[in-house]
Amino acid sequence: MAAIDNTMKLLIKFPDGVYNGIKITVKGNIPSNAVRFAINLLCGSSTIEPEDIAFHLCPRFKEGRVVRNSRSHKEFKDEESAGGNPLSPGSSVEIEIECTDSAFKVKLNGSSFCEFKHRLPFDRITHLDVDGDLKLSHISF
Repeated sequence: MAAIDNTMKLLIKFPDGVYNGIKITVKGNIPSNAVRFAINLLCGSSTIEPEDIAFHLCPRFKEGRVVRNSRSHKEFKDEESAGGNPLSPGSSVEIEIECTDSAFKVKLNGSSFCEFKHRLPFDRITHLDVDGDLKLSHISF
């Protein structure tokens, strides 16, 4: 996909769905006053209150952690946040999420950060949602 200039909520449909081997790349700049942003892989297009989120990635700067979670039947499950937060306000970021048969593998600025085991079937994912304190410059998959 092309360059994006956006600081608002963004919702993009995956034209071919999500499948084993797909790599989703999100690049942007984190404002110096950032509190948090979220990248969500949604099962459906409703961002107001999605019923199911296969993967929620949320860097929280004041808390010093990157939360990973899923949401099923309108309830978030047990969150994971080991590994701290290597991202910082006032810097650029490249986030790569690779879908494998068993997990989402996340790289932050080129370095392996975490794996999040699938809790929902990844073939149900239809949309990418990016929201919060991130000025997007590029998204590809």
